[in-house]
Amino acid sequence: MKIQIDKAELINMLAKTQNIVEKRNTMPVLVNVLLEAAKGQLKIFATDLEVSLTDFTEAEVLEEGKVARFLV
Repeated sequence: MKIQIDKAELINMLAKTQNIVEKRNTMPVLVNVLLEAAKGQLKIFATDLEVSLTDFTEAEVLEEGKVARFLV
């Protein structure tokens, strides 16, 4: 995955996930945020199995792909 996006926009999207992604979760996979780049969009997904967030923004997608990223 390779994208170009405004830094402030990415930070804004990740900040929305902070209340959902718990640092001390019993399931380590839930501490991750899924980022997916495709068709000129960046999609972000986070869940704690009770609440979930899906958000989209425009981005210049140079190489499509997905990545689960650990947030601290």
